[in-house]
Amino acid sequence: MSHGFGAALKVEDGKPRLPGNLHTNRRLSQWLAIHPDGRVTITPGKVELGQGILTTLSQIAADELDVDFARVTARPAATPDSPDEAVTSGSLSTQDSGSALRHVCAAARMIFLGVVAQRVGVPLETIRIEDGRFIGPAGEIGSYWALADQALLECEAPIAVTAKAPGARRIAGTSVPRIDLPDKVFGAARYVHDLRLPGMLHARVVRPPARGAALAALREGPLPGDARLVRDGNFLAVLASTEWDAEAAAARLAARAEWAATDTLPEQALLAGWLRAAATRGERSAVASRADPAPAAARTLRRSFTRPYLAHGSIAPSCAVARWEGDGVEVFTHSQGPYNLRADLAKALKCPPEKIVVRHREGPAATATTAPTTWRWMRCWSPARRPACRFGCSGPGWRSWAGRPSPRPCWWTSRPIWTPPATSRAGAAISSATAIPPDPGGVRSRPCSRRRCWPSPSRSSRASTRRWRPAAAPRATACPSTASRH
Repeated sequence: MSHGFGAALKVEDGKPRLPGNLHTNRRLSQWLAIHPDGRVTITPGKVELGQGILTTLSQIAADELDVDFARVTARPAATPDSPDEAVTSGSLSTQDSGSALRHVCAAARMIFLGVVAQRVGVPLETIRIEDGRFIGPAGEIGSYWALADQALLECEAPIAVTAKAPGARRIAGTSVPRIDLPDKVFGAARYVHDLRLPGMLHARVVRPPARGAALAALREGPLPGDARLVRDGNFLAVLASTEWDAEAAAARLAARAEWAATDTLPEQALLAGWLRAAATRGERSAVASRADPAPAAARTLRRSFTRPYLAHGSIAPSCAVARWEGDGVEVFTHSQGPYNLRADLAKALKCPPEKIVVRHREGPAATATTAPTTWRWMRCWSPARRPACRFGCSGPGWRSWAGRPSPRPCWWTSRPIWTPPATSRAGAAISSATAIPPDPGGVRSRPCSRRRCWPSPSRSSRASTRRWRPAAAPRATACPSTASRH
């Protein structure tokens, strides 16, 4: 399962280090394809959430390959073809995916130029590239497109690659039209909500009034159109060939259903203890651990911080489309982590991950989910049952500092925050309590009120240690901006 921070958590696998997420996805063809008809396709594992990342990555590719920006197409992430870049979050896409793609494209340029230089017999340094065409001392000697069928990218990325210097870049850093905006502005079918497959059915779930409610009775009655009932224990839903019939049928069933509900949530004052108890169940993963002995301390400070439930709901409803084919399923979703979602779906469906294909389609938020079926999350459900990543509570987490007689702390340990990690984001797991001694290398950072000084709720699987300069004394106040971190 992938962590949500991509290359932020470095993998120590003994291999030579490659930039960003290229280190764990080392094959060039995972990231880049060059076609004989003059097109370039990039296939990053990061997804478009409205932040413009596909435009940025296309600029990087066009720059390093020396091709026109219009030639580059960014293909949405999909398993298993795209690189596994974990989760699109934390403003890390340009850092982790951009650095990887820049290295990939620089490597591709080096490989193609090397091949054409050897074939033609001219020095490599005498060849320049003009919009994908290779120009030698006597004129054009080849192009990317002429070598596109040679499978030159079916290899691991080389380590020794020289990307362009910032001053040599023509496209990256300049203003170009966003590639995702025209469809959105003019109302084209770009979102997963707009996807229509042959024979597709529409589903609506009838939600109970409370968590853990039992369906006590369901009165009989007609449903509109061709809508039909789907019931599995306390799960109640409808299927229909049109979206409107599905919504109308769900409304009728909601009026006919009788639920036996009990209060399953604690009082606000007891929430911290309830979360501690809940943390003993579910998945745990120790992300990092070090056995270095703690330095001697004259004084230790320990503080605990809590916050209530906070909703971070999107304006538009979530949606997913699933299509079964044989013994496999294809899922179209606007999840931030396609591979993480695939792992969770494999658990839910009790099938190998290889039987599940997850394709990203743009949407408003981060969620997952024999004829293809579309299931849309209704906006009215969000305040009570947000499905993923946007409704949660940061439970008690503690910080401890140990200091010598001088004001300089020698030890700062962050223990885990007990919380639904990223508030139920796909692929999340509850962390074990792991303390990490400070890096003996010295100063890391100075404490401040910014969110990065504290592990955020989404980073509950990460224990961290920081050291700072003597000028900064330890503070026993929580960072308020942490509460809304992804």
